[in-house]
Amino acid sequence: MKAFQNIDGFKLIMIFMALILLILLLNTPPVSNFVTAQNTAWLGERLMNEKYGECRGTGVLIKVKGDWKFTQYNLVIPIPNDIAQDVVKMIREATKNPK
Repeated sequence: MKAFQNIDGFKLIMIFMALILLILLLNTPPVSNFVTAQNTAWLGERLMNEKYGECRGTGVLIKVKGDWKFTQYNLVIPIPNDIAQDVVKMIREATKNPK
């Protein structure tokens, strides 16, 4: 696969083992993309969280001394458009009156 051309065999095996473990732990297969360009990689994934339901993650990694390190990761809880205004209102109320 072109996306994994810059990763040595051992690291590639470790990435796939981590994905398999994630699948087993979450009991739902993630949809994941991992693209590399020299010393930078981007990922996008869909995850199922027991508490929050479907989540989406995006991240950027850089290769430092041969190892991939996260420089950024975002976890997002998708909100349907039909309820987005209500959710924004709830967030504003919660941040206006923090507990």
